[in-house]
Amino acid sequence: PRSAAGGSRDGRYLYLVVIDGRQKGYSEGTTTAETAEWLRRFGAYDALNLDGGGSTCLVIDDGKGGARILNRPIHAGIPGNERINANHLGVRAQPLLAAEAVGKPFALTAESLERLGREALKAVEEETAVTLQGKVRFAIATQGDLKEALFDELFPQFLRQLGDEKSARRQAEAQSLVFSGAMLAKYQPSERRIMVIPENVDRISSILKEPVLTSRAVLRAVLVHECVHCADELKYSFSKTLLGIKDFEAAFLYNCILEGHAQHVARRICKKKGWSKGFDTFTRSVTKLPSSSGSGEGVAYMQRIAVSSFRTWYYDGEKFMAAIEEKGGEKAVRRAFEKPPATLDVIYHPLWFLDPGRRPKEVYDVEGALSEFEKQFDSSEWRAMRNTLTRPQLEAAFSVLPPDEVKRALSDLKRARVVVLQLRENPRAKMIVGGVYVCRSRESAKDFHRIEERLLHTKDEKMRTGLIRIVEAEYQDLKGKGWQGRFFKKKVAFMGGEVRVTGCIAVSGSVGLEILFSGEYCTLPRLVELLDGMLEKLLRARL
Repeated sequence: PRSAAGGSRDGRYLYLVVIDGRQKGYSEGTTTAETAEWLRRFGAYDALNLDGGGSTCLVIDDGKGGARILNRPIHAGIPGNERINANHLGVRAQPLLAAEAVGKPFALTAESLERLGREALKAVEEETAVTLQGKVRFAIATQGDLKEALFDELFPQFLRQLGDEKSARRQAEAQSLVFSGAMLAKYQPSERRIMVIPENVDRISSILKEPVLTSRAVLRAVLVHECVHCADELKYSFSKTLLGIKDFEAAFLYNCILEGHAQHVARRICKKKGWSKGFDTFTRSVTKLPSSSGSGEGVAYMQRIAVSSFRTWYYDGEKFMAAIEEKGGEKAVRRAFEKPPATLDVIYHPLWFLDPGRRPKEVYDVEGALSEFEKQFDSSEWRAMRNTLTRPQLEAAFSVLPPDEVKRALSDLKRARVVVLQLRENPRAKMIVGGVYVCRSRESAKDFHRIEERLLHTKDEKMRTGLIRIVEAEYQDLKGKGWQGRFFKKKVAFMGGEVRVTGCIAVSGSVGLEILFSGEYCTLPRLVELLDGMLEKLLRARL
């Protein structure tokens, strides 16, 4: 565990950083060099390494005269146990300021938030004909408050999806920690409140170099978006639907419905009210990438992968909801909330949702191929999750290649379906992936296979340096029953540690196949056996 403090070069920002450690499967900690690198990435110019180990603990005023622990300290080998220390570093801060416009600050107080919130609330009421007065309140909250709210929502969802409390708690803690640092505001159905997180607004605007994010115009647009969530909860009871979701893909897909509809309605409101500039800035910030200068292409690549999910929810989700409302009206919107699409590819084909008969018949047994792959691994040891890769996710995955080349390769890709297996006891330790990519023709499948090969080699070249880097790479041509492909074995260095990756890509007819083992070595004969089994099941639908 580490404790550190750093200051920005201009003296404006103080960074207090704690990194948990000595907790296998949760956080193993960092070296002093790695801690320094994290501080540099946050924006620190000068920094101090403070007493760590069992002394590492970060608390914040809970607003009720007490203190809330933000991390997970460990003392005497007991997670959550605090060490008694004689010395502490404390900071007393004034309320955060936001700016009405660049250079014209205003204090974001409970009173100013209430006034702005009522303005947004009234606009949403007028558009949706849903009464919100007395049904929602506005509150300034801390990142810790947001983390608690997210955990309270996510834990029962993960419990439903994963089936055991330990795994659900671990996933909910990890997700709430990540998202609590990335959200400007959140509607919390259980408390009927919209939380605004000033510390996130200020920090994110600095990281993204978007000072206008702290303006009244953007905050109003954010509140309109959140008020639409409130109206949707009152109309469609989406929080109950969320509790019934059984798998990862369905949860990801439902976020397309939630965020897509909020964006669709908020955009319409802001256009009518003349608030589009603030709305457009907020929307742009959702998928804007922070600078990864100095951290290397590996970090930038992972950032693009992470942001691709938000692009799917906010951008593609909005297009889907706009399309079904235009063609099917309120009845179609209600159906999307109450009986959402079964697979993500429907988001890109709204007419399939409105008229399932329009969906083309499957030529290949994609699900059968993934099931065949999945059953090769002990289900008591490995947990499997299936997902359809979205266009933004694929574009991010191939983003080290020229955009025009990627666009051509993906234009003829009909379906991209994967199954991801992770260890039940320690999901971060190892991962196995099996993928099926259905193309329009044999030629387009060969083109897709070629760009996959280029991706493998280009990442080797571009990720030689940085926090995440490829230090070794080997390749070998492969041939099997009706397919040809390429085997690869790599060593990836990450924050002082190393992980070995093995896998293969293959093509057969108009289908591409991919297998990846991360943290788990797989022999070449075993990969060939897995590919043969997948392909046999895949082709069964054509017989």
